[in-house]
Amino acid sequence: MSARQRLGFLPENPYFPNFLSGREVLRYYGKLSGLEGKSLEARMEELLELVDLQEARHRPLKTYSKGMLQRIGLAQALLHDPDLLLLDEPTAGVDPLGSRQIRDIILGLKQRGKTIVFSSHLLEQVQEVSDRVAILHLGQKLKEGSLAELLEVPDEFELRLPRSGRSEEELRKVLGAAGWSGDEISIRSPRVKLEEYFISSLPERGKAEGRKSG
Repeated sequence: MSARQRLGFLPENPYFPNFLSGREVLRYYGKLSGLEGKSLEARMEELLELVDLQEARHRPLKTYSKGMLQRIGLAQALLHDPDLLLLDEPTAGVDPLGSRQIRDIILGLKQRGKTIVFSSHLLEQVQEVSDRVAILHLGQKLKEGSLAELLEVPDEFELRLPRSGRSEEELRKVLGAAGWSGDEISIRSPRVKLEEYFISSLPERGKAEGRKSG
């Protein structure tokens, strides 16, 4: 039991009694974790703020979206302040804004010194939050290491330069004068990620509504 008290777990499809509100779910699981009284109430409010569900705290879970259910599930996994958090597909089926919120929560927990192990098929998100990655196939571990170790392309550099009014031809001449031939150079404009473009396209009202329902 002492070891389990140091673990928090969020399954891919968390199930809670859908007639309970967000606060009632946290109070129920908090008591199961041995919390009570004012300390439990304070912890509930802290976590509702962390997962951005303060305004939905009194709503029954049957009115929650998939993203909101994932976030209340993450809050219940954190109630007892575990040292190790296990997450199974934490952003599966969640819209881009809700997915960004969950990812930011994970990054915040990591900065607070929590150890987080999670599985995901969304490899772009894995790349954004992970320090180390293990690649599994049919129950076997194929690769493991830091992102730098696994993803670095050997024997190549990547430069990012401001345009400053220069054309691609001018840039190639400068690099050619430094000893690189044309067929060694690949030049392209950087692109934002589609998720970032989607979120930046939303009006502020849409972002706020997404936080409530995403």
